[in-house]
Order: sequence, then C-alpha cells, then structure tokens
Amino acid sequence: MRDFMKTLDAQCALRKFLCIGLDPVLERIPEGEAPIVFLRRIIDATADIASCYKPNFQFFLGLCLKGINGIGVLEDTMRHIRQVAPAVPVILDGKFGDIGTTNDATIKFVVENQVDAVTLNPYVGPEGLTPFLSRRELGCFILCRTSNKGSDWLQKRPLKDGTPLYEQVAYDVMTSWNAKGNCGLVVGATFLPELAKVRHIVGHMPLLNPGIGTQGAEVGPTVQASQDGRGLGMLLNASSSIIYASREPDYPEAARAEALRLHELIISSRKVIQP
Repeated sequence: MRDFMKTLDAQCALRKFLCIGLDPVLERIPEGEAPIVFLRRIIDATADIASCYKPNFQFFLGLCLKGINGIGVLEDTMRHIRQVAPAVPVILDGKFGDIGTTNDATIKFVVENQVDAVTLNPYVGPEGLTPFLSRRELGCFILCRTSNKGSDWLQKRPLKDGTPLYEQVAYDVMTSWNAKGNCGLVVGATFLPELAKVRHIVGHMPLLNPGIGTQGAEVGPTVQASQDGRGLGMLLNASSSIIYASREPDYPEAARAEALRLHELIISSRKVIQP
C-alpha cells in the first residue's frame, strides 16, 4: 500500500480538493446501464478533476439486494480507478471500527484491494480503531461532526466541563490518536460554525467535508471554514449532484461538467491566510 497522506499532499499541490462520492443506486442509474459500466464511465469522465474518490460501502451492499454482486462491483471500481487515475486516492467510506476478528476481516479487505483511506466510527473507543490507526500508510478519517440533522443528539451533547462531544473527539484525535500522522476528520459542510471550530482545534489535519450538492451546503463558505492557513487541508465531497447530473446517455459529460464547476468554485473560494 502507498502512503495516503503523501498522495493527498500531491493532489493538494495540484490544487485538487474535490472528493467525488460513488454511491450506486440502481434506480437512479440510466436505464439499461449496468452499475459497473456506469461507475467506470463516471470515473473516466472525472479522473483529471477528482482529488479523490469515495465509494460508499453500504451502497454497494445495496446492489446485492437487486441480485448484483455489489462487492464485485466495488472491487472492479477500485481497480478501474487505479488503472485510469493512478494518482487519485480511494477513500472507502464504511464507517468501520469494531473489535477483534471483525476488524481483522476489514483490514484484510482494505489491504487486498489497495484502499488508500477509510472512514472510521470513534464511538467504539480508540482500542477498536487501533488496527487502522497503527498502519502509517492508511488514511483514517474519523467521524467527528456528521452532516445529518439528527447528529446533534450525540455529537453536540456536552461533557461535564461543557465541551461538546464532537470537539472532544477532534481534540483527542489530534493529540492522542494521530501518532502515525495518518488521521483526518469527517466534518459536515452543513454545520459551518462547528466546521470552523474543528479546523481551529486540529490545525493542518485534513478534513473530509460531506454535504456539498444535494444536501445543500454551499462551496464558498465551506472552503473558508475548512481550509487550513495554507489554503489546503480540505476535501469537499459531492456525490449525487455529480454522478446523477443526468439520466440520459450524456451522463458522463454531465458528471464532468458538474465536477468541473465545483472544482473551479472551490479554487476561486480559496484564501491563503498564512504563508
């Protein structure tokens, strides 16, 4: 496996900050197009724009309910990315984190498929994430402040000293969990004040920001809240608004146009605060 952080740094040096989510839903794919072909064509159309691709594990499992080998589609998708966009890292969004042999099985899948980074659920505690955190080359994006409306119930719950739980997660990841220098945080673009607060806590640590596009978050304010002092450190994720930009035969061209629009908006919104 290659070093995710070095790969991400190379993408940032090219001023690429758009993470393209790959969430295959059979009913939304253009009629007559197989998911495996659909995803390949999306990747082909956006390979020179994407900073990274983020296949969502659960969506591929959903294909299995339709009689499709969803895991096979996922593995093919990741192979295709390596073939046509070898410089673009893959973040497998599975919100993993468990104990014992469960983690062992996940790590084996990640390694055998040359996954560059994963998303992780911190609420099993740090020992439940150790098999991931201990692999220096593997990027670990830990859920901190998710983009869904109901996340307040837990993530903003105050601790005894009044600190919201999501802030404590950010602090602990920065100070204790990032011994290998391979951690980032998932912070939704739908909560800008919290996003800015997390950025202040974690310095230059990379932030993965879901919520752009269909969920309604705006690019400009998200960039301003998420970027570090160098104008880097952010990965703005858009999924449905790109891959389902059209259901007509021109869907690859439509996906490319939307990805390019978002990329250019991100670049124009950057402001380098420090040298």
